[in-house]
Amino acid sequence: MGPNRLTITILVLTSAILMPAHARSPLPIDTQEFTQENFEHFFGLLEEGKITAEKMVEFCQDEHLGFTFIGESLAHEGERQRIDYNKTALNMTVDGRPFRSQYRAPSFGEWTREVFKPLCPGLYSFTVNYEVTLPEDARAQDFALQIYMQREGDTRPGLLLVESHPAGSAEFAAGQASVVVPMETGDEISTWTAIAGDEGARTITSVALSGYKIAHLPELVKSFDMDAWDQAMREVGSRLGAAVPTQ
Repeated sequence: MGPNRLTITILVLTSAILMPAHARSPLPIDTQEFTQENFEHFFGLLEEGKITAEKMVEFCQDEHLGFTFIGESLAHEGERQRIDYNKTALNMTVDGRPFRSQYRAPSFGEWTREVFKPLCPGLYSFTVNYEVTLPEDARAQDFALQIYMQREGDTRPGLLLVESHPAGSAEFAAGQASVVVPMETGDEISTWTAIAGDEGARTITSVALSGYKIAHLPELVKSFDMDAWDQAMREVGSRLGAAVPTQ
């Protein structure tokens, strides 16, 4: 049985701030990482390994998360395989300002290199850009890049949100997939490659996954259970689970 499909409305958000040239503020320092202070704040909310939904609302209301992760030279085979973003995060700017001045990177227990699982819910935007080479007898349209979302109780990888077919030839094809979707605490986003009709080998020359939180949605906040979160992270391939670095 094929995966369920969900039609997602794509949102385009624009904004502009007009300032005279002499009033321009200096670029902020690129320091938005999950700091020791963030750890202390988060774990200060824990009681017997749990955080209530009310306290999670307090923690999440000012959390602005965003990232771009990249992968290169990934050899995939079989009908479907999850993408491993095997390179470091990409440094970039937003409106001329350092990206980290506006968005913090995913913290412990939110990113495995293959699966994104946010502590804080919200309306999230995701875009994947990719280049791929295919088996000699394949057509570009036989290949698909897929974005899935798993919610509590779903069988992983969950619901197919969007599927992209590249343009080009077997020797070189490129494409993009984009989606905007509301995510609850603990929902999971993963990206996959698939090829129709056969278990053909393919190589992802390059792939970049970008995601950021557009808006806080307090109605989607759920309580947090450290043990359950740790188990879920290990199930999707995290070697550390939800463990916290000691330094």
